[in-house]
Amino acid sequence: MTAPVRTWPQFLATLLRGDDLTADDIRWAMSEVMDDAHEPVAFAGFLIALRA
Repeated sequence: MTAPVRTWPQFLATLLRGDDLTADDIRWAMSEVMDDAHEPVAFAGFLIALRA
């Protein structure tokens, strides 16, 4: 079984809808951040969506 493909737009839309994130969603986002595998604007959107 393969993991679903995640993208920042999908992830941010989930946050902004107020939907719950799965542990895999959080793990993916934190891996992207810690591995510096993100665009700066995606990280800014992540921080803003956390506050929303």
